[in-house]
Amino acid sequence: MNLWNQIPLLRLILPFILGILTAIYYPFDSGYTYYLLAFLIIFLSLIHRFWSGNYQYRWVFGVLFNLLVFTVAYQYTVLKTANFSPYHYGHYYQKGDQIIAKVIEPPIEKSKTLKVILKIIALKAKDNEKVTEGKVLAYFPKDSLSKTLKYHDLLIINSSLIPTQPPQNPAEFNYKQSLRFHQIYNQLFVKTNNYKLLQKNNDFSIKSWFYDWRIYFLSVLKKYELTGDDFAVASALILGYRNDLDPELIRAYSSAGAMHVLAVSGLHVGIIFWLVSSLLKFLEKNKNGKFLKAFFVILILWIYAGITGMSASVTRATTMFTFVVLGTTWKRNSNIYNTLCVSALVMLLWDPYFIMQVGFQLSYLAVLGIVYIQPRLYNLWQSNFRVLGIWGNTILDKIWVLCCVSIAAQIATFPLGVLYFYQFPNYFLISNLLVIPLATLILSIGVLLLVIGQFEWLGNIIAMVFKFLVKALNIAIYWVEQLPNAMWQGISISIIETWMIYTIIIMLLLFIAIRRSQYLFLAMGLAIFLLGCQLIETFQQQNQRKIIIYKTGKSTAIDFIDGQYNFFLVDSNLYTNEDRMLFHIKHNWWDLGLKENFILDRTGGQSIQEDQLLIKNGYAQFYDKRVVVLNNDNLPEKNLVITLKVDYLIFTNDIRVHLEKLITQIRPANLIVDASHSRWKLKKWKLICDENNINFISIEEEGALEVPI
Repeated sequence: MNLWNQIPLLRLILPFILGILTAIYYPFDSGYTYYLLAFLIIFLSLIHRFWSGNYQYRWVFGVLFNLLVFTVAYQYTVLKTANFSPYHYGHYYQKGDQIIAKVIEPPIEKSKTLKVILKIIALKAKDNEKVTEGKVLAYFPKDSLSKTLKYHDLLIINSSLIPTQPPQNPAEFNYKQSLRFHQIYNQLFVKTNNYKLLQKNNDFSIKSWFYDWRIYFLSVLKKYELTGDDFAVASALILGYRNDLDPELIRAYSSAGAMHVLAVSGLHVGIIFWLVSSLLKFLEKNKNGKFLKAFFVILILWIYAGITGMSASVTRATTMFTFVVLGTTWKRNSNIYNTLCVSALVMLLWDPYFIMQVGFQLSYLAVLGIVYIQPRLYNLWQSNFRVLGIWGNTILDKIWVLCCVSIAAQIATFPLGVLYFYQFPNYFLISNLLVIPLATLILSIGVLLLVIGQFEWLGNIIAMVFKFLVKALNIAIYWVEQLPNAMWQGISISIIETWMIYTIIIMLLLFIAIRRSQYLFLAMGLAIFLLGCQLIETFQQQNQRKIIIYKTGKSTAIDFIDGQYNFFLVDSNLYTNEDRMLFHIKHNWWDLGLKENFILDRTGGQSIQEDQLLIKNGYAQFYDKRVVVLNNDNLPEKNLVITLKVDYLIFTNDIRVHLEKLITQIRPANLIVDASHSRWKLKKWKLICDENNINFISIEEEGALEVPI
């Protein structure tokens, strides 16, 4: 029996996903799509009626059916795309309109603000009010009102909508695209006096009920004196609450290859499924007990999914386990791949944009890897050492199973992980052997603590064990992180290269399964081609020369790139901030293949002299380009007689300078102004530059500047 007969739903899900992706990247709202759908349905009906028995034309039916599914998915995605709705606020908003909006997600606390997702239900201009819809991301100050905001609270806001900005630096994280995949196209930055509460939500809703339970369970953890990293990890692992995870802790788990533990996913849902199924096993003794057990298992799984925030990975796992429970209860042993396809189809029908969430992609790939690769790995070796005895072999077998699961999941997910995160955890096998057993115990005992936490005498005993396990988990993670070369960071691959790697993996798996040499030759040929592309890319990187002036807020950052080396002239407050460096700078370094970074603290007045680069006192000569970087501390003397001609004059750190006088001393071809300066200065300087035939470039308005040499 071939693959299509074993997994019939695969024939449906593939064109369906392709239709969704096409609609997301190339949306086009047109009534002609409905004519195409009608034509395809009629034509398929005629083929089925008159040529159903003629196998010669089966391929025509197959092609048209796939086109029908593709078109349905495309049009369905367009209909679910918010800004195509005739009621979307984007069609009506005018600057100055008052915004009436509802809170639709629990607020997330940041260092200085509260991040809240709102649904705009109306726009109010004078006495006119227009009913609208659509989401917006809002940032509120931490004040007495914002800290009380809850799901479905109604607000009126007097702040202006700001379109989300595309990346301002090369290779920078595309936050605009990320928000668009959540159907958010604008942001609000709200001040204390610019909003007020219209109506407090006191009505019952499932979402607010879930949120209230999460808040209660968090209070239980705090009640038993979990603090710092212990509380942050416990709340993330059990409840999916990640607000208290600090960057250092996240980096430690990421380096150890254990971030999946802090993001509630299929692992967590599987543990809950096992716990509930074990506790309710007694119901199977009754005549209809299996149906009652199935009902309670499914109910508890979805309650847990709701409390933890209904992320894509949790929803996927819960949906999949739901179908598994239903199939087992009614004694219908469905193919696991069909179950995966059904769960994916259900989720994408609920929200086609799920397909763009990293959690959704990694979750399904990990499960596919575990389902297909893990059994084949496990069968390669069996533990059967007489000296160990039954118990020893059983323990060794469990360790081998865990190793196989970890390897299978990594094989399936590492290309996507490298594409998105530029890194690979070298000790993922060690960390998983430590983390997964500990996480299973923590989640099991943590759920018990949350359930019986009101009984302090018993809760104290359980909490003591629970805190010990959480501390042990954190110690294990920090130990793995400290191992030499724990993280292979800076790996840069393109989307095309990612697809090529996945094709190589699939070809190798097919060769192992079917033993046809053409699959091996295809994998080897593709690997050689990929290696050739990497060699060409490396050659290009070795010959690259450019200057980059980055947009980094109030800080100054200038790269002088020569081959695979760079000299980075930067303010110390930026370079010492790992998160800002990662967001603004390092992804570009990795994409450019830079091997070594020479850091020059601009605020400390460092200088350097190389074959093709001289940097001293704000002056830089890079090949044939002359650059002068000025701030208030290194302005030229007023009585300077010699006129210096430069290619690029860069103003930094909110410089206070008389530009008309300065350009009599320094004659720049280009004036570049970083983001530390006010808008009125930019307008004034631009007029002066236009009058003197100087090219004016504002990093604040135009983003980073790349100057090829």
